[in-house]
Amino acid sequence: MVLSGTIFTDVQAGTQDHFILTNLWTLAIARVDSIISPGKVSGHAHNLIGGSLVGRTPLSPGQLQTAACSSCIIGADKSNYWAAQLFWRYPDDTYEPLLNQNRIYYFLKGDTKPFPPGLRMITGLSQTRNASAVETTGVRISCNHELQTKYLPNGKTHPEGCTSISLGIYYPSCGLANGALDSPDHFSHMAWPISWNGSWVDDPNGVTCPSSHPIKYPTIFMENNYYLSGHQTWRSGDENILVLANGDTTGLAFHADYVYGWDQDVLIKTIEQCGHGHGPGEALTECAPLAASMSISNAWDCRLEGQIPDEGVLHILAPLHSLPGCNPLWTAEMPDVHPKCSNSPPDPPFVAPNVYFENLKYREHLPIAFTLANNASDLTNYTPSIGGGRGFSSLYWWADQVLSSGKKPKIQSSTTEQVIAGRGSGSSRECCQLDHNESQLIL
Repeated sequence: MVLSGTIFTDVQAGTQDHFILTNLWTLAIARVDSIISPGKVSGHAHNLIGGSLVGRTPLSPGQLQTAACSSCIIGADKSNYWAAQLFWRYPDDTYEPLLNQNRIYYFLKGDTKPFPPGLRMITGLSQTRNASAVETTGVRISCNHELQTKYLPNGKTHPEGCTSISLGIYYPSCGLANGALDSPDHFSHMAWPISWNGSWVDDPNGVTCPSSHPIKYPTIFMENNYYLSGHQTWRSGDENILVLANGDTTGLAFHADYVYGWDQDVLIKTIEQCGHGHGPGEALTECAPLAASMSISNAWDCRLEGQIPDEGVLHILAPLHSLPGCNPLWTAEMPDVHPKCSNSPPDPPFVAPNVYFENLKYREHLPIAFTLANNASDLTNYTPSIGGGRGFSSLYWWADQVLSSGKKPKIQSSTTEQVIAGRGSGSSRECCQLDHNESQLIL
């Protein structure tokens, strides 16, 4: 499947001011967020991309560089990127995660400086909704790669339906003069570039930085492109078809995080040799510093090294009865503050995966904690319904993987007994109301 470049309003034809990371695979869909919830289970599920070493707490620059691989086509980029996962809501108020492919743009306009090692930041909002908030300036959502807005498409705004939904978002790219790596809110140490439009206005893909944040870093635009399966029928008139992992159905609570993890020398040389006027776009082989570690096969072979919460995010035989965590449906008519749960369950423990879900149509191989099978032959009895079903999706033992290189990946793995023990000490049963004889995929 070929993904279209969709930043129509910000990428001008022939403008050589950027490069694009394509063939960028999802490492996991899990409640992990080392910036907002360090050491804990995150409040909602995220789509994790980039370096294979994803910590429960933010990793140091040195630790990030020890990652075995990156799910990015450029192996020198071991950064961690993640964004709120998108779910499909069925008429019976059940949920199914959508599968996706990813693209990341790096714009190198003007006098761009490399990010400092250790930098981390967030963009967007997750617990409140405000279209005018400075944090939401970078949100770009579209139906079928058309007009970009801050809002999820639904059956009223798009009665004709969508077959693909692009969740795009810019990260702020102007830093403080002191080179601050973080701030208490993980946003205010950064700012948006500005452009003149009769007055100075925030411009996520601008060139000029405000005096408060004078250092211009690369502008990152991340695109998570989600696709509907054949059994997911668009419902004209329904405003709550698509739901973010935090329950939001408007799109205003879409957000993303970033932990910088590039090989510093590679990014410096990329800016010097392939900056404004010399950006290669998708033709990464034309930029020598990037071409040196470019490998589609290495990106496809990359596997998550760490652990995941022992709970349900994917289902084999039926969708989830509720979103993972405390995330009731948060519709447009409700207050713009994340709703509370009347009975919030305790967090599940972390556990190493024992099985992985592979989908060849969308190029996914996601680690899961699976309780049902106790030998290899059992896995053939389960055909995931998501991602096109039989012929596209399969389950395999996490510990038995052999990569296309013939090597074994650097991973942690659990036995089924360990996963079951973790499940018993956690809260996934109360959280997700699991049924269907426990026939489920667990992320």
